[in-house]
Amino acid sequence: MYMEHYDILCFTPQILVNSLDDNLIESLSVFSLLVLDECHNTRGNEPYAMLVRKYLIEKHNGKKELPQIVGLTASVGVGKSRTIKEAEEHILRLCACLDVCHLSTVKKNEKGYKKHIKECTEETIRLEKRTTDPARDILLTAMKETEDMLEENGLMQPDISDLISEKHPNDKESQQYNKWTVDIMKAAQLKVDDYGMSRDISSCAKYLNIYNSALEVNKLLRIKDIIRYLAEKHKQEGEHKSKLTDMETQLYNNLIGVQRTLKAEIKCTENPNVQILSRTLSTMFAEKGAESRAMIFVKTRATCRSLAAYLDEDLQKNGIKVSPLYGKEDRAGDEGMTESVQTSILERFREGIYKVLVCTSVGNEGIDVPDCNIVLSYEYSGDEIMQIQMKGRARQMEATAVTMGSENILEQERINAYKALMMTRALDEVCKLDPKLIAQKIVPFQKEEIQKTRFKKEAKNYINSKKSSEDAYEILCGRCNTFVCDISDVRQMGNDRIVTDKTFEEGINKKKHKKPKTYDGIFKKYKMYCKKCPQDWGIIGIKDGLDCMTLKMKKLKFKNLRTGRLSEYEPYDVQKIGVAELSDILNEGNDQIETQSLSLGKSTEQKNRKQSDMVTSVRTGDFSTKYVGTNVDKTGATVGESTSTNEDTVMSLEQIERNVSCSVAQHDGSAKMQEISNTAESKVTDVGTNDYMNPTPSFLTRESSIGYPLKKSQDDTLSESMINSLSEQMKSVGILITKQRDVGTVFRVGSKYLMTAHHVVKGLVMDDSVYVTFHESALDLQKKVYHIEKVIFSNQDLDVAVLELASLDSTLPPKMQLSKDDVDILNVKDVSFIGYGHPGKSYVKHLDPRCKLISAQSHRFLEAHTWLGQNIIYIKML
Repeated sequence: MYMEHYDILCFTPQILVNSLDDNLIESLSVFSLLVLDECHNTRGNEPYAMLVRKYLIEKHNGKKELPQIVGLTASVGVGKSRTIKEAEEHILRLCACLDVCHLSTVKKNEKGYKKHIKECTEETIRLEKRTTDPARDILLTAMKETEDMLEENGLMQPDISDLISEKHPNDKESQQYNKWTVDIMKAAQLKVDDYGMSRDISSCAKYLNIYNSALEVNKLLRIKDIIRYLAEKHKQEGEHKSKLTDMETQLYNNLIGVQRTLKAEIKCTENPNVQILSRTLSTMFAEKGAESRAMIFVKTRATCRSLAAYLDEDLQKNGIKVSPLYGKEDRAGDEGMTESVQTSILERFREGIYKVLVCTSVGNEGIDVPDCNIVLSYEYSGDEIMQIQMKGRARQMEATAVTMGSENILEQERINAYKALMMTRALDEVCKLDPKLIAQKIVPFQKEEIQKTRFKKEAKNYINSKKSSEDAYEILCGRCNTFVCDISDVRQMGNDRIVTDKTFEEGINKKKHKKPKTYDGIFKKYKMYCKKCPQDWGIIGIKDGLDCMTLKMKKLKFKNLRTGRLSEYEPYDVQKIGVAELSDILNEGNDQIETQSLSLGKSTEQKNRKQSDMVTSVRTGDFSTKYVGTNVDKTGATVGESTSTNEDTVMSLEQIERNVSCSVAQHDGSAKMQEISNTAESKVTDVGTNDYMNPTPSFLTRESSIGYPLKKSQDDTLSESMINSLSEQMKSVGILITKQRDVGTVFRVGSKYLMTAHHVVKGLVMDDSVYVTFHESALDLQKKVYHIEKVIFSNQDLDVAVLELASLDSTLPPKMQLSKDDVDILNVKDVSFIGYGHPGKSYVKHLDPRCKLISAQSHRFLEAHTWLGQNIIYIKML
């Protein structure tokens, strides 16, 4: 490894943390010295904090020869301290994390070093109050209308109603309000089951976020700049106008109305403060010379871009070019600035092409701009550390730091100055302590850090223990929940997530990239978007003539197919590949697609599908019948499912759910058994959560997981015997009714039991109003009904429930056939699925023969078959 070839390594703390987590570096003991620059960032969950916790754990576990740690900073900070004593404790806590007993500041040669440091001159400019502000009134009115739309939809959703009503910030211009809108977007996408409602609530929050940012632009710039900012957002939504829902269209039209109203007010008033800012910069450049460099700090990205555009235009007469500089992360639909763009801007700033940078907090520290001699904060203030760091950007002799803000901002700056003074005094007091005493004082703080780390690790391990290592995940669109791909079809190359399933391209729209370029040998050519909504899914690059589809993971979400739960985080690490392997993987995908498109008429393949045996599997919310294609014509005894309070039986249910999960397909509309072969367009749905996806999702058009090519895009071949079997199985499908409304689909299993989903019966009281009917139509007035005695088994994690019938009746339909015990698993190639249920509002039993194929040699299927073999005698007895 590279460790063996170098004596000094320079890297970010996150890289070192990742290397330790991945066991690329065995222990911190391989180093003799760790130098942490800007060590005041050792707090919370910052990379420095994660790194030093690993150090403390190793030390606590008796690891010898750990490295010496040297922390460097211009500002240790005081946190929330209000007194010098509290500030001293804050500094000691930092020492505890860094395992430091010796503090060093310049004292002996202070006079000498001050001759060489470049302290900047500080100035303050108070913002002028505006007598009228029509733009603010227009934006607040639009926000009130949007909030009403949000509440109308969101307050009926129990999982997010508190967030919308009780946590609603009063100040619509605050950063707290901005964060609130982002929280609602995430909560709607993850916690609202109705996907249409989820999308509309999220869109309302998105527009509130836009208006909040527009208010910030209005505070510091002109109406013209607000209109320009809103036009950017208008353009983004307008490019995909045909994909908008009714509510999104209304929000979009409201935005156009706001722009028109603002345009009518454009000549009524202007913001004097932005003109003062421009004149101040012009004056400073005239006084300090044309080769001066200036950095302006603002709060939001919207203001950053708008102010940079205004100053670039206004200062052009002075030969001064201006550029924005902001962070990489995407926030609330606002794209970040890539690292390569940031690097290019900073390089041009050093070269003098750009004389002024308008920055968000990303420019505070960690960048090298030695020629900067003007720093100006425009209605922007942080804590005492940020104040010191911002002034530290002005490194030239006779540099100037200007604070331009309202009374509130100037007051905050005075507080920061007081805290900086308190920090200096507290640091002096700690430096006077004997290192041995410091070593004693930091021990309790170190134990506290170790204990917190252990608690977090135990909590994480507990959560992971609840997850099945066999869980499968789908990736869904973060906005409309359209199926993207299975996570098993994704590979990680560096920081990129690349889709290897070539059929994925059928589910996207693509547009030429506005800024095409090459990186790592991949030519970034297209942007790809969801076909159902305007969501950006990532980019398409060209590698060796092949399309390389890279996902933007923050625009997507992940669904656990076992539990039905959604998450915004990747559930586990995907398989990693190198650039050299990419072409082979993409070529392999193309070869498989070509193989799948071959002629369907080969007789040997048809013979292998001559006979099928059925297996039924539990899935969140419903059941489906699995066809196991074999090479021989075999029959076997029917195996009926049965459940009781017996512990072995409960375990069998868990095993079935864990080992044999499947997708359920249903027709959206009425259909009878004789219409099975109908190829009418259908929707694929998880009946447990009403996950509607594309009519022809990409997971139906791929190879089997062990490499056998499919002859068709979907397995919809049915023989006469298969149709007869399906007709018999259909008799076992029933619908649960309570108070004359449908609750969900059930299946007759075992001697006197029904199987369904946990969420179907959750909260139900099994009285006379609850019954089951197995008629084709639940609306049949002459239907025979069967009452429920009790729920004998229910598991929320598995989303499975078993009901006991109140009495046995000769009119009961046959038991659902689960399996045939003599299937020769070694001769089975693929397993496919059939879906049963009662979709829509017709309450008519439906069956969908459109199947998803998986490999019968997969670990999950083989394990399930093994379990079945071990328990077959017991199951037959039931």
